[in-house]
Amino acid sequence: MSEVSNPSENPEVKSDKSSVTRLVYVMLWILAFGTLGIWFFADMRNALGFLFGGLIAFVNLYWIRATLHSVFEKITEDGGSRISILRHSLRYAALGAIIFGVYQTELVPITPVFFGLAIFAFAVVFEGVFQLISTFFRHEES
Repeated sequence: MSEVSNPSENPEVKSDKSSVTRLVYVMLWILAFGTLGIWFFADMRNALGFLFGGLIAFVNLYWIRATLHSVFEKITEDGGSRISILRHSLRYAALGAIIFGVYQTELVPITPVFFGLAIFAFAVVFEGVFQLISTFFRHEES
């Protein structure tokens, strides 16, 4: 058996990258159509709340990827890093502070902000369904 020396040549890594890319595109589509739909059916403040929550979701996704990469890199190098784990945990406090600030200032309604934050979950569900369907059709062809 030969091992793949370059991780980018590993088909599982490419699949993970395409899944993440697809996840980001689905989040963008949900954010765009959700914002326009809310603006059309509700009002601009609610649409801005949804947009703000969606933008926070993108920042959160980036932050998760960066800190988890750092955590796992440190674990494999020197057995772990408490600072990297602390940075990963601090994002909860930062997100809580941002949401609390939005709630206190009442710049936008808080409910659409939460729905905007949920676009990541909606995109993950979409990705799961996509993977199930594509796996089903791959097995049908075999």
